Amino acid sequence: MNEHDQHRGAGTSPTPPGGSPSTPASGGTRDELKGRARESAEDVKGAAQQRAESLFDNQKSAAAEQTHKISQALHRMGDEFDQQQQTTFSRWANQLADQTDRVADQLRHQDLQRLMDSAGAYSRREPLLFMGGAIAAGFVVSRFLRSSGRHRHDATTASSSSRGAYPDMAPDAPGRTPGGVTHPGSQTPRL
Repeated sequence: MNEHDQHRGAGTSPTPPGGSPSTPASGGTRDELKGRARESAEDVKGAAQQRAESLFDNQKSAAAEQTHKISQALHRMGDEFDQQQQTTFSRWANQLADQTDRVADQLRHQDLQRLMDSAGAYSRREPLLFMGGAIAAGFVVSRFLRSSGRHRHDATTASSSSRGAYPDMAPDAPGRTPGGVTHPGSQTPRL
């Protein structure tokens, strides 16, 4: 080691295996940064949780309103059965409407955990009625999905019909493959 190397190393502390010298100031800064990062993560988590709770509350209110509308329709159905002297069907429709009203009230006034607990208890207490409700909910969801699927299909059909301006790109044109490549002397596409 020459004299220049000895002077250069004098007055510096040894470098730890991490590669940077540790001083009380840098250790404090590192701890402060960790603390700030932890606080930021907690803030983000809290904001996300508030957003999720708000979204859940909005969806819960909308579901309660829709459930109430179903209940009203069931009550009207029960009244119509009653007018037609069909007392058994009238009673069933009104019982189902009353149950639906209770569900709407629970949706309005309970949090997620209590709703889950209530649904589990109800499914054990009234399995057939619970299954009937699940099937009815399935029909409602499928109707919604089918109607939104039609809307999406209509939009897709409209956009694909605009491709008619390029008829030579059609895969079923004589002598063309699905990629639009023409084979000489051929009237049918080759694969």
